[in-house]
Amino acid sequence: MVEKELFRLNEELVRAELDQFIVFNKAYLVVTTNISNGLKSSYFKNPEFIENLTICFASYYFRAINQTLTRSSRLPVAWSRLNNFVKSKSKPTFIY
Repeated sequence: MVEKELFRLNEELVRAELDQFIVFNKAYLVVTTNISNGLKSSYFKNPEFIENLTICFASYYFRAINQTLTRSSRLPVAWSRLNNFVKSKSKPTFIY
C-alpha cells in the first residue's frame, strides 16, 4: 500500500511543483520496497511491528505533503524549514 502511494507521488510531486520532496520520495520508495521485500521473505523477527512502523512513518510523510500543499501552520518544523529554504531561491536546487 505505501509503495503504491510513493510511486504515484513521484509524478504528483512534479505536477505540484514540490521539488523539495522529490529526492526524498524516491529514496523513501527504495527503502520501503526493501522493507516490503524483507516482510515477504520473513526477514524480520517481528514483521507486524515493522509493517506498523512503515505505515506510521508513511502517515507522517503524507501528512507533511498535504500540510505543505494547504500551507498549514501545523507543519512539523523540519518540513517547514525545508519549504522555507526552497522559497529563499538563494541556493542551487540540488542542495535541497
